[in-house]
Amino acid sequence: MEPRELDLRRWLVTALFAVLAIAAFIVGWRVTQIDLVKLLTSLPKSQSILSDLVHPDLVTQKTTDTTL
Repeated sequence: MEPRELDLRRWLVTALFAVLAIAAFIVGWRVTQIDLVKLLTSLPKSQSILSDLVHPDLVTQKTTDTTL
């Protein structure tokens, strides 16, 4: 095969994968019914949850139970 044929084939495969990825994204968006307005308006409510996800508590104090 010539280099031009390989370049054309590589371009077509890349374009096909890009189209499939975009189609999957659109179908996923519609199936999950994402609402950007609701997401952005309820963002302040989720601040504590997002903060805990971004900054996890890595240091905890060791506790022991003593029974007398």
